[in-house]
Amino acid sequence: MNIMKGGREEKISQRSLRAKLQRRRVKKLSEDAIPIPLDVLTVDILSKLPVKSLARFQCVSKLWSSVITDLIKTRNLTQPRLLLVFQPDLLSQCLYFSSYTYPDPNTNQTFISADKEREISCGFNCRLYQYVNGLICCLSNSKQFAIYNPTTKQSLLLPKVVYDGMTFVDGLFGYDPVENQYKVFSLVRVYNVEPEYTCQVFTLGGPKEQQWRNINIKDNFTPRCTSERSVCINGIIYYRSVRNVLGTFDVRFERFDCIQMPETLLNQSWSSITPVNYQGKLGCIHISYEKNVSAEMWIMEDHMGKQEWSKITLSITPSRLSYVAGVTRNGEIVIMSKTKWIHPYSDETLWADYYDLKKNKTITVEIKTNLVIREQYGGHGVRIFCEPDHMENTMALTSSGAPFRKKKLATTLKLLFCAASGC
Repeated sequence: MNIMKGGREEKISQRSLRAKLQRRRVKKLSEDAIPIPLDVLTVDILSKLPVKSLARFQCVSKLWSSVITDLIKTRNLTQPRLLLVFQPDLLSQCLYFSSYTYPDPNTNQTFISADKEREISCGFNCRLYQYVNGLICCLSNSKQFAIYNPTTKQSLLLPKVVYDGMTFVDGLFGYDPVENQYKVFSLVRVYNVEPEYTCQVFTLGGPKEQQWRNINIKDNFTPRCTSERSVCINGIIYYRSVRNVLGTFDVRFERFDCIQMPETLLNQSWSSITPVNYQGKLGCIHISYEKNVSAEMWIMEDHMGKQEWSKITLSITPSRLSYVAGVTRNGEIVIMSKTKWIHPYSDETLWADYYDLKKNKTITVEIKTNLVIREQYGGHGVRIFCEPDHMENTMALTSSGAPFRKKKLATTLKLLFCAASGC
Protein backbone atom coordinates (compact mmCIF):
# COMPACT_ATOMS: atom_id res chain seq x y z
CA MET A 1 0.00 0.00 0.00
CA ASN A 2 2.83 2.39 0.90
CA ILE A 3 4.62 1.49 -2.36
CA MET A 4 1.52 2.40 -4.45
CA LYS A 5 1.09 5.62 -2.51
CA GLY A 6 4.74 6.48 -3.01
CA GLY A 7 4.40 5.83 -6.77
CA ARG A 8 1.43 8.18 -7.07
CA GLU A 9 3.25 10.91 -5.16
CA GLU A 10 6.27 10.51 -7.44
CA LYS A 11 4.10 10.89 -10.59
CA ILE A 12 2.41 13.99 -9.15
CA SER A 13 5.81 15.42 -8.30
CA GLN A 14 7.07 14.82 -11.85
CA ARG A 15 4.00 16.47 -13.38
CA SER A 16 4.41 19.46 -11.07
CA LEU A 17 8.07 19.76 -12.05
CA ARG A 18 7.27 19.65 -15.76
CA ALA A 19 4.55 22.27 -15.35
CA LYS A 20 6.94 24.49 -13.38
CA LEU A 21 9.62 24.19 -16.07
CA GLN A 22 7.05 24.99 -18.76
CA ARG A 23 5.95 28.12 -16.89
CA ARG A 24 9.58 29.23 -16.62
CA ARG A 25 10.13 28.73 -20.36
CA VAL A 26 7.01 30.73 -21.20
CA LYS A 27 7.99 33.46 -18.74
CA LYS A 28 11.47 33.66 -20.28
CA LEU A 29 9.95 33.88 -23.77
CA SER A 30 7.73 36.72 -22.56
CA GLU A 31 10.62 38.57 -20.88
CA ASP A 32 12.97 38.16 -23.86
CA ALA A 33 10.28 39.01 -26.43
CA ILE A 34 10.85 42.17 -28.44
CA PRO A 35 7.75 44.41 -28.80
CA ILE A 36 6.39 44.20 -32.36
CA PRO A 37 5.19 47.47 -33.92
CA LEU A 38 1.51 47.34 -34.80
CA ASP A 39 2.07 47.99 -38.51
CA VAL A 40 4.67 45.19 -38.70
CA LEU A 41 2.34 42.85 -36.83
CA THR A 42 -0.51 43.57 -39.23
CA VAL A 43 1.23 43.88 -42.61
CA ASP A 44 4.20 41.55 -42.31
CA ILE A 45 2.89 38.84 -40.00
CA LEU A 46 -0.88 38.57 -39.53
CA SER A 47 -1.68 39.25 -43.18
CA LYS A 48 0.29 36.12 -44.15
CA LEU A 49 -1.60 33.79 -41.83
CA PRO A 50 -4.63 31.69 -42.78
CA VAL A 51 -7.93 32.88 -41.41
CA LYS A 52 -8.28 29.90 -39.06
CA SER A 53 -5.07 30.95 -37.24
CA LEU A 54 -6.32 34.54 -37.14
CA ALA A 55 -9.51 33.33 -35.49
CA ARG A 56 -7.46 31.76 -32.68
CA PHE A 57 -5.35 34.88 -32.21
CA GLN A 58 -8.45 37.01 -31.68
CA CYS A 59 -8.48 35.59 -28.15
CA VAL A 60 -5.07 37.07 -27.27
CA SER A 61 -6.42 40.51 -26.33
CA LYS A 62 -9.04 43.10 -27.24
CA LEU A 63 -6.42 44.95 -29.31
CA TRP A 64 -5.57 41.83 -31.30
CA SER A 65 -9.24 41.07 -31.80
CA SER A 66 -9.86 44.58 -33.15
CA VAL A 67 -6.78 44.50 -35.42
CA ILE A 68 -7.63 41.07 -36.82
CA THR A 69 -11.29 41.99 -37.39
CA ASP A 70 -10.23 45.04 -39.43
CA LEU A 71 -7.67 42.93 -41.30
CA ILE A 72 -10.26 40.34 -42.32
CA LYS A 73 -12.69 43.07 -43.44
CA THR A 74 -9.97 44.62 -45.60
CA ARG A 75 -9.06 41.22 -47.04
CA ASN A 76 -12.71 40.55 -47.92
CA LEU A 77 -12.92 43.89 -49.75
CA THR A 78 -9.63 43.56 -51.64
CA GLN A 79 -9.51 39.79 -52.18
CA PRO A 80 -12.98 38.51 -53.07
CA ARG A 81 -13.47 34.77 -53.41
CA LEU A 82 -15.73 32.37 -55.22
CA LEU A 83 -17.27 29.66 -53.02
CA LEU A 84 -18.48 26.36 -54.45
CA VAL A 85 -20.47 23.79 -52.52
CA PHE A 86 -21.02 20.36 -54.05
CA GLN A 87 -23.83 18.07 -52.94
CA PRO A 88 -23.72 14.53 -54.39
CA ASP A 89 -27.49 13.97 -54.19
CA LEU A 90 -30.49 14.65 -51.97
CA LEU A 91 -29.80 11.47 -50.00
CA SER A 92 -26.19 12.38 -49.30
CA GLN A 93 -25.18 13.35 -45.78
CA CYS A 94 -22.02 15.12 -46.94
CA LEU A 95 -21.23 18.50 -48.50
CA TYR A 96 -17.97 19.47 -50.21
CA PHE A 97 -16.68 23.03 -49.86
CA SER A 98 -14.01 24.82 -51.88
CA SER A 99 -13.12 28.50 -52.27
CA TYR A 100 -11.25 30.12 -55.16
CA THR A 101 -9.31 33.32 -55.62
CA TYR A 102 -10.28 35.51 -58.56
CA PRO A 103 -7.80 35.41 -61.45
CA ASP A 104 -6.09 38.46 -62.87
CA PRO A 105 -8.12 39.24 -66.03
CA ASN A 106 -5.00 40.65 -67.67
CA THR A 107 -3.00 37.43 -67.37
CA ASN A 108 -5.38 34.46 -67.28
CA GLN A 109 -9.00 33.43 -66.96
CA THR A 110 -8.65 30.41 -64.68
CA PHE A 111 -9.82 30.16 -61.08
CA ILE A 112 -7.27 28.48 -58.82
CA SER A 113 -8.44 26.77 -55.66
CA ALA A 114 -7.40 28.71 -52.55
CA ASP A 115 -7.79 25.59 -50.41
CA LYS A 116 -8.44 21.88 -50.79
CA GLU A 117 -11.98 20.63 -51.19
CA ARG A 118 -13.24 19.85 -47.71
CA GLU A 119 -15.87 17.31 -46.86
CA ILE A 120 -18.31 18.10 -44.07
CA SER A 121 -20.56 15.38 -42.72
CA CYS A 122 -24.00 16.81 -42.03
CA GLY A 123 -25.29 13.81 -40.12
CA PHE A 124 -28.58 14.03 -42.02
CA ASN A 125 -29.96 14.46 -45.52
CA CYS A 126 -30.19 18.14 -46.36
CA ARG A 127 -30.89 20.49 -49.19
CA LEU A 128 -28.81 23.56 -49.85
CA TYR A 129 -30.38 26.61 -48.38
CA GLN A 130 -29.12 30.17 -48.07
CA TYR A 131 -25.78 31.96 -47.90
CA VAL A 132 -25.26 35.12 -45.84
CA ASN A 133 -21.90 36.80 -45.08
CA GLY A 134 -19.77 33.66 -45.07
CA LEU A 135 -22.28 31.31 -43.39
CA ILE A 136 -24.58 28.75 -45.01
CA CYS A 137 -27.93 27.65 -43.59
CA CYS A 138 -29.33 24.25 -44.57
CA LEU A 139 -32.61 22.51 -43.87
CA SER A 140 -32.80 18.74 -43.52
CA ASN A 141 -35.48 16.44 -44.87
CA SER A 142 -36.42 15.89 -41.22
CA LYS A 143 -37.15 19.64 -40.89
CA GLN A 144 -34.09 20.56 -38.83
CA PHE A 145 -31.77 23.51 -39.51
CA ALA A 146 -27.97 23.51 -39.53
CA ILE A 147 -25.39 26.28 -39.99
CA TYR A 148 -22.02 25.77 -41.69
CA ASN A 149 -18.95 28.00 -41.71
CA PRO A 150 -16.69 27.11 -44.68
CA THR A 151 -13.91 29.31 -43.27
CA THR A 152 -13.51 27.64 -39.87
CA LYS A 153 -14.92 24.25 -41.02
CA GLN A 154 -17.37 24.36 -38.12
CA SER A 155 -21.03 23.38 -38.13
CA LEU A 156 -23.91 23.82 -35.72
CA LEU A 157 -27.10 21.77 -35.61
CA LEU A 158 -29.94 23.91 -34.27
CA PRO A 159 -32.58 22.50 -31.88
CA LYS A 160 -35.60 20.96 -33.58
CA VAL A 161 -38.51 23.22 -34.34
CA VAL A 162 -41.53 22.37 -32.15
CA TYR A 163 -44.81 22.01 -34.06
CA ASP A 164 -47.99 19.91 -33.99
CA GLY A 165 -49.83 17.98 -36.69
CA MET A 166 -49.22 17.87 -40.44
CA THR A 167 -46.99 20.78 -41.33
CA PHE A 168 -44.74 22.27 -43.97
CA VAL A 169 -41.54 23.86 -42.67
CA ASP A 170 -39.54 26.45 -44.54
CA GLY A 171 -37.43 29.34 -43.38
CA LEU A 172 -35.20 32.33 -43.94
CA PHE A 173 -31.63 33.17 -42.97
CA GLY A 174 -30.48 36.75 -42.48
CA TYR A 175 -27.89 39.08 -40.99
CA ASP A 176 -28.39 42.34 -39.09
CA PRO A 177 -25.34 44.59 -39.68
CA VAL A 178 -26.39 47.04 -36.94
CA GLU A 179 -26.44 44.51 -34.08
CA ASN A 180 -24.00 42.15 -35.85
CA GLN A 181 -26.41 39.21 -35.44
CA TYR A 182 -27.34 36.22 -37.57
CA LYS A 183 -30.86 34.89 -37.29
CA VAL A 184 -32.70 31.84 -38.61
CA PHE A 185 -36.46 32.17 -39.10
CA SER A 186 -38.61 29.05 -39.22
CA LEU A 187 -41.96 29.39 -41.00
CA VAL A 188 -44.35 26.58 -40.11
CA ARG A 189 -47.62 26.04 -41.98
CA VAL A 190 -50.13 23.86 -40.10
CA TYR A 191 -52.66 22.09 -42.31
CA ASN A 192 -56.01 22.67 -40.63
CA VAL A 193 -59.35 23.65 -42.19
CA GLU A 194 -57.77 27.04 -42.72
CA PRO A 195 -53.96 27.07 -43.06
CA GLU A 196 -52.26 28.56 -40.03
CA TYR A 197 -48.79 30.07 -40.00
CA THR A 198 -46.40 30.43 -37.10
CA CYS A 199 -42.93 31.94 -37.12
CA GLN A 200 -40.07 31.20 -34.75
CA VAL A 201 -36.63 32.76 -34.62
CA PHE A 202 -33.22 31.48 -33.48
CA THR A 203 -30.36 33.95 -32.88
CA LEU A 204 -26.84 32.61 -33.35
CA GLY A 205 -24.53 33.35 -30.44
CA GLY A 206 -27.39 33.64 -27.94
CA PRO A 207 -27.67 32.00 -24.50
CA LYS A 208 -26.15 28.54 -24.17
CA GLU A 209 -29.49 26.81 -23.69
CA GLN A 210 -31.23 28.97 -26.24
CA GLN A 211 -34.33 27.62 -27.95
CA TRP A 212 -36.60 28.84 -30.72
CA ARG A 213 -38.86 31.71 -29.72
CA ASN A 214 -42.16 32.77 -31.27
CA ILE A 215 -42.66 36.12 -32.95
CA ASN A 216 -45.93 37.79 -33.84
CA ILE A 217 -47.32 37.92 -37.37
CA LYS A 218 -49.58 40.83 -38.18
CA ASP A 219 -53.18 40.09 -39.11
CA ASN A 220 -54.18 39.33 -42.71
CA PHE A 221 -50.58 38.62 -43.71
CA THR A 222 -49.36 35.27 -45.04
CA PRO A 223 -45.59 34.85 -44.54
CA ARG A 224 -45.34 31.97 -46.99
CA CYS A 225 -41.97 31.90 -48.74
CA THR A 226 -39.73 30.08 -51.17
CA SER A 227 -36.48 29.98 -49.25
CA GLU A 228 -34.15 29.01 -52.10
CA ARG A 229 -35.24 32.17 -53.93
CA SER A 230 -34.35 34.79 -51.36
CA VAL A 231 -31.60 37.32 -50.72
CA CYS A 232 -30.55 39.38 -47.69
CA ILE A 233 -29.48 42.99 -48.35
CA ASN A 234 -28.59 45.49 -45.61
CA GLY A 235 -30.54 43.60 -42.95
CA ILE A 236 -33.66 43.01 -45.08
CA ILE A 237 -34.57 39.58 -46.49
CA TYR A 238 -36.43 39.65 -49.81
CA TYR A 239 -38.33 36.52 -50.85
CA ARG A 240 -41.21 35.43 -53.09
CA SER A 241 -44.43 35.35 -51.14
CA VAL A 242 -47.97 34.70 -52.42
CA ARG A 243 -50.23 36.62 -54.81
CA ASN A 244 -47.31 37.87 -56.91
CA VAL A 245 -45.74 40.01 -54.24
CA LEU A 246 -42.28 40.11 -52.79
CA GLY A 247 -42.18 39.47 -49.07
CA THR A 248 -39.70 41.35 -46.90
CA PHE A 249 -38.44 40.61 -43.43
CA ASP A 250 -36.55 43.08 -41.25
CA VAL A 251 -33.93 40.97 -39.45
CA ARG A 252 -33.27 43.48 -36.69
CA PHE A 253 -36.86 44.34 -35.77
CA GLU A 254 -38.25 40.92 -36.84
CA ARG A 255 -41.09 42.37 -38.90
CA PHE A 256 -42.75 41.01 -42.06
CA ASP A 257 -43.94 43.25 -44.87
CA CYS A 258 -44.35 43.12 -48.65
CA ILE A 259 -43.69 45.16 -51.78
CA GLN A 260 -45.32 45.05 -55.20
CA MET A 261 -43.36 43.40 -58.02
CA PRO A 262 -43.07 44.98 -61.48
CA GLU A 263 -46.21 44.35 -63.53
CA THR A 264 -44.20 42.50 -66.18
CA LEU A 265 -43.23 39.85 -63.61
CA LEU A 266 -46.62 39.38 -61.97
CA ASN A 267 -47.64 36.32 -63.99
CA GLN A 268 -44.17 34.82 -64.41
CA SER A 269 -43.10 31.58 -62.79
CA TRP A 270 -40.97 32.15 -59.69
CA SER A 271 -38.50 29.55 -60.98
CA SER A 272 -37.63 31.95 -63.82
CA ILE A 273 -36.87 34.84 -61.42
CA THR A 274 -33.72 35.14 -59.31
CA PRO A 275 -33.46 37.87 -56.63
CA VAL A 276 -29.88 39.21 -56.36
CA ASN A 277 -27.89 41.81 -54.50
CA TYR A 278 -26.95 44.25 -57.24
CA GLN A 279 -24.41 46.59 -55.64
CA GLY A 280 -26.50 47.06 -52.50
CA LYS A 281 -29.86 47.18 -54.28
CA LEU A 282 -32.48 44.50 -54.86
CA GLY A 283 -32.40 43.12 -58.38
CA CYS A 284 -34.75 40.55 -59.95
CA ILE A 285 -33.28 38.72 -62.93
CA HIS A 286 -35.93 37.18 -65.18
CA ILE A 287 -35.03 34.65 -67.88
CA SER A 288 -37.63 33.59 -70.42
CA TYR A 289 -37.30 30.50 -72.62
CA GLU A 290 -40.40 31.19 -74.70
CA LYS A 291 -39.48 31.17 -78.41
CA ASN A 292 -36.09 32.88 -78.12
CA VAL A 293 -34.14 33.06 -74.87
CA SER A 294 -34.33 36.54 -73.35
CA ALA A 295 -33.18 38.03 -70.05
CA GLU A 296 -33.78 41.22 -68.12
CA MET A 297 -33.03 42.59 -64.68
CA TRP A 298 -35.39 44.81 -62.70
CA ILE A 299 -33.68 47.01 -60.07
CA MET A 300 -35.60 48.47 -57.16
CA GLU A 301 -34.87 52.08 -56.28
CA ASP A 302 -36.02 53.56 -52.99
CA HIS A 303 -36.99 57.23 -53.33
CA MET A 304 -38.14 58.79 -50.06
CA GLY A 305 -39.64 55.51 -48.90
CA LYS A 306 -41.35 54.84 -52.26
CA GLN A 307 -40.21 51.83 -54.28
CA GLU A 308 -39.71 52.27 -58.03
CA TRP A 309 -38.47 49.69 -60.55
CA SER A 310 -36.13 50.23 -63.51
CA LYS A 311 -35.36 47.62 -66.20
CA ILE A 312 -32.09 46.62 -67.85
CA THR A 313 -32.08 44.27 -70.85
CA LEU A 314 -29.36 41.61 -70.57
CA SER A 315 -27.46 40.15 -73.52
CA ILE A 316 -27.16 36.65 -72.05
CA THR A 317 -28.60 33.35 -73.28
CA PRO A 318 -28.17 30.80 -70.48
CA SER A 319 -29.31 27.24 -71.12
CA ARG A 320 -31.86 25.39 -69.03
CA LEU A 321 -28.98 23.42 -67.51
CA SER A 322 -27.47 26.53 -65.94
CA TYR A 323 -28.65 29.12 -63.43
CA VAL A 324 -27.90 32.64 -62.20
CA ALA A 325 -25.55 32.16 -59.26
CA GLY A 326 -25.45 35.80 -58.21
CA VAL A 327 -23.74 39.12 -58.84
CA THR A 328 -20.18 40.12 -57.96
CA ARG A 329 -19.45 43.33 -56.07
CA ASN A 330 -18.34 44.83 -59.41
CA GLY A 331 -21.79 44.19 -60.88
CA GLU A 332 -20.98 41.13 -63.01
CA ILE A 333 -23.74 38.53 -63.33
CA VAL A 334 -22.44 34.99 -62.78
CA ILE A 335 -23.99 32.00 -64.55
CA MET A 336 -23.04 28.47 -63.51
CA SER A 337 -23.96 24.92 -64.43
CA LYS A 338 -26.56 23.38 -62.12
CA THR A 339 -24.72 20.06 -61.92
CA LYS A 340 -21.32 18.53 -62.54
CA TRP A 341 -21.00 14.98 -63.81
CA ILE A 342 -18.68 12.96 -61.56
CA HIS A 343 -17.24 9.80 -63.08
CA PRO A 344 -13.87 8.02 -62.66
CA TYR A 345 -13.25 8.34 -66.42
CA SER A 346 -14.66 11.83 -66.86
CA ASP A 347 -12.50 14.97 -66.99
CA GLU A 348 -15.37 17.40 -67.41
CA THR A 349 -14.23 20.95 -66.82
CA LEU A 350 -16.27 23.35 -64.73
CA TRP A 351 -16.97 26.72 -66.30
CA ALA A 352 -18.62 29.97 -65.27
CA ASP A 353 -19.85 32.88 -67.38
CA TYR A 354 -19.28 36.44 -66.12
CA TYR A 355 -21.48 39.03 -67.80
CA ASP A 356 -20.35 42.65 -67.48
CA LEU A 357 -23.38 44.95 -67.82
CA LYS A 358 -21.30 48.09 -68.40
CA LYS A 359 -19.25 46.57 -71.21
CA ASN A 360 -22.10 44.31 -72.40
CA LYS A 361 -19.55 41.51 -72.61
CA THR A 362 -19.45 37.92 -71.36
CA ILE A 363 -16.22 36.20 -70.28
CA THR A 364 -16.10 32.44 -69.78
CA VAL A 365 -13.65 31.33 -67.10
CA GLU A 366 -12.40 27.89 -66.17
CA ILE A 367 -12.58 26.63 -62.60
CA LYS A 368 -9.96 24.07 -61.68
CA THR A 369 -11.31 21.61 -59.14
CA ASN A 370 -9.77 18.47 -57.71
CA LEU A 371 -13.10 17.28 -56.41
CA VAL A 372 -12.97 13.70 -55.15
CA ILE A 373 -16.38 12.30 -54.30
CA ARG A 374 -16.86 9.08 -52.42
CA GLU A 375 -16.96 6.13 -54.78
CA GLN A 376 -20.66 5.37 -54.20
CA TYR A 377 -21.54 8.74 -55.75
CA GLY A 378 -19.49 8.16 -58.92
CA GLY A 379 -21.46 8.48 -62.13
CA HIS A 380 -24.00 10.88 -60.63
CA GLY A 381 -24.75 14.51 -61.28
CA VAL A 382 -23.46 16.55 -58.35
CA ARG A 383 -25.51 19.64 -57.47
CA ILE A 384 -23.52 22.88 -57.42
CA PHE A 385 -24.19 25.82 -55.13
CA CYS A 386 -22.15 28.93 -55.99
CA GLU A 387 -21.54 32.17 -54.11
CA PRO A 388 -19.53 34.59 -56.31
CA ASP A 389 -18.81 37.08 -53.50
CA HIS A 390 -17.74 34.81 -50.65
CA MET A 391 -16.27 36.46 -47.57
CA GLU A 392 -14.17 34.90 -44.81
CA ASN A 393 -15.94 34.71 -41.47
CA THR A 394 -14.31 33.77 -38.15
CA MET A 395 -17.53 33.48 -36.16
CA ALA A 396 -17.41 30.45 -33.86
CA LEU A 397 -20.41 28.20 -34.37
CA THR A 398 -21.31 27.18 -30.84
CA SER A 399 -24.66 27.47 -29.13
CA SER A 400 -23.24 30.15 -26.85
CA GLY A 401 -21.15 31.85 -29.51
CA ALA A 402 -18.01 31.19 -27.41
CA PRO A 403 -14.71 32.08 -29.09
CA PHE A 404 -12.00 29.60 -29.94
CA ARG A 405 -10.08 28.23 -26.97
CA LYS A 406 -6.96 30.13 -26.03
CA LYS A 407 -3.73 28.48 -27.11
CA LYS A 408 -0.54 28.47 -25.04
CA LEU A 409 1.66 31.51 -25.48
CA ALA A 410 4.54 29.36 -26.76
CA THR A 411 2.33 28.05 -29.58
CA THR A 412 1.21 31.56 -30.50
CA LEU A 413 4.78 32.89 -30.58
CA LYS A 414 5.92 29.92 -32.66
CA LEU A 415 3.21 30.50 -35.29
CA LEU A 416 4.00 34.24 -35.42
CA PHE A 417 7.72 33.53 -35.82
CA CYS A 418 7.03 31.12 -38.68
CA ALA A 419 4.82 33.68 -40.40
CA ALA A 420 7.43 36.42 -40.03
CA SER A 421 10.31 34.24 -41.26
CA GLY A 422 8.32 32.57 -44.04
CA CYS A 423 8.84 29.05 -42.75
